[in-house]
Amino acid sequence: MATTPSSARILPFPQVTGILSSTENGDNYYNNYNKAKHDYETSLKEVEKAYHDCFCGTLPQPIRVQVLRWLYEEVQPDLIVAVMEYTVCTAPRPSWAYVAAVMRAQLLRGCNTAEEFASSCREHQKELRSSKLQRERELDDLPY
Repeated sequence: MATTPSSARILPFPQVTGILSSTENGDNYYNNYNKAKHDYETSLKEVEKAYHDCFCGTLPQPIRVQVLRWLYEEVQPDLIVAVMEYTVCTAPRPSWAYVAAVMRAQLLRGCNTAEEFASSCREHQKELRSSKLQRERELDDLPY
């Protein structure tokens, strides 16, 4: 093993074999391991700011842990912010429990971005309107 004048060891570059060294589709060691990593701190600060704006307080530690778990699961911070804003605007009693329930529902549907959430909300509103119209028509048809 080679050393430098300061007696630091020079390690050889790892030899990659198998799946990581395939070059037919551009997959190699550099592309697989040196991709830009998601900046969780910036995303967390974005969510903290939105939490402060929506709920007028600092983000408590249990909620911070839950937000970080979502971020590690590749949920976009704009989705978390959109759900918080939705909760404050539409919930009868806005709370973090309501935010968490809406987030669970969206994650079960496979929504990971704010755009998907917005389209899901529009679809839900259409369903509510159509069911309300259906009930009104049924009431109009009653004989009494």
